[in-house]
Amino acid sequence: MVKADLTEESSEAIVNPANIFLDHRTGIAGQIVLKGGIVIQEECTKYQKRYGPVSTGSCMSTTAGALPSKYVIHTPGPIWSNYKAEKTAMELLQRCVTTCLDRAKKLKDVRAISIPAISSGYFGGNPTVVATIILQACLNWSMQKDTGALRTIRLCNIEDSVHLVFLEKLHFIFKSATGYEKNNQEYQQWLADHDEVRQQALELSDLGSPPRNKDIEESKQDDL
Repeated sequence: MVKADLTEESSEAIVNPANIFLDHRTGIAGQIVLKGGIVIQEECTKYQKRYGPVSTGSCMSTTAGALPSKYVIHTPGPIWSNYKAEKTAMELLQRCVTTCLDRAKKLKDVRAISIPAISSGYFGGNPTVVATIILQACLNWSMQKDTGALRTIRLCNIEDSVHLVFLEKLHFIFKSATGYEKNNQEYQQWLADHDEVRQQALELSDLGSPPRNKDIEESKQDDL
């Protein structure tokens, strides 16, 4: 968990919260292209022209240009207002995280990946909900037997408020998952004060990993 500029991360892969058209003009996506160079946008445009938009919840990857990282994994997160049922958006966001981690594993030389608060900000996701989903998805994924070369997942946010929300949810999800401090009165009071988050975490843990249909985006990219 780091408070840092995603474009300065030295992880072999960083995750770009892209739009489905891979048109990186604003927000984090715009900063990635600004600092990494136009080659990132050119690779995305080539992909988009050949295959069309990237579906929400899936991903594709490019080189990282002049950035410290080797790869940029682009994933369109759900735009919250597009879904009447919040659970649908939550499941799509969980799928974003899982497919990005799967892609990092497939790239083979990725030992660390940096992930921002996908679907927050312009996409309309509540930071509390977004943090809960991303953390739970990372936990679920990391519990599988084969994670390839990937050893480190860095959750990277530059805004103080978002970073603090992630720290708070990290405290709950990981300590709850390991049974830490179950008998500690202070911890029990924390749980009582965050009942909504507790319910979201329990619901997400019941979802497990998203359905593993054939990864269309990855099979397309392998043809490039």
